[in-house]
Amino acid sequence: MMLEFEKFVNSYVYGLRTQTDEKLASAITYALNGGGKRVRPKLMLLTSEVIGLSKSLIMPFALAIECIHTYSLIHDDLPAMDNDNFRRGRLTVHKAYDYATAILAGDALLNAAFEVVLNQSKEIPNLIRAASTLASASGARGMVGGQARELSKSCHTTSELLEIYSKKTGALISASIVIPCQICNINENELALFEEIGNTTGLIFQLVDDILDMEKELGLGKLTFATLMGSENTESFIKEKTEYLHRLFSKSKYNCSCLIRYIEELTYRSV
Repeated sequence: MMLEFEKFVNSYVYGLRTQTDEKLASAITYALNGGGKRVRPKLMLLTSEVIGLSKSLIMPFALAIECIHTYSLIHDDLPAMDNDNFRRGRLTVHKAYDYATAILAGDALLNAAFEVVLNQSKEIPNLIRAASTLASASGARGMVGGQARELSKSCHTTSELLEIYSKKTGALISASIVIPCQICNINENELALFEEIGNTTGLIFQLVDDILDMEKELGLGKLTFATLMGSENTESFIKEKTEYLHRLFSKSKYNCSCLIRYIEELTYRSV
């Protein structure tokens, strides 16, 4: 499954070499092949497997959501944002290339997401609805809005932090699970169930990140759920949300075992 996805990514970046500026294409390729776990595409592909949606129909969206996630990391690393020099043990894009190229690579990846979906997905049912979900999860109502709220440093309570998490991290993860369901046109009750599964998965993912960052002493001085509540209370909250997630899955008519297994692997970071 993921081997097919990597081939799809490689096909896209190969096409860039003859279609855009060489340095820009190189920076985009560098970022897309930066050693990420492909969490969002894998959630999308596994959800498609659960509900019986063809991989050929979801693959453009899987690439699109990885493009959006990658662009967000490029911009997150910039001096005006988190000002990081390394990501996953490599130089960040603005350090490996330059500030301007990093901005442009991010811009290009955001636009590439919708280009890929609209150009290669003309036969996809409910294309506009799915593309709208992707745009909303990526923009001011979702990821970008969450990033802006985090940068404002205006949150001081756990409820405010959880609201940021639901946008900055949760929106794209939820979209990864919801979009295949929209394309497959499952009934609205089942769709609402998968949307809540996506929201809960996104929250658990971010809470686990909080604990890992605190253990590694990353982001010192940054307000997170874990720094506010402590690792023990955060772990208890994760357990509570994991149990809730299992109850949600038990209500679905689909056999979700492969999706459950992957989410558990994410929770305990065994992938």
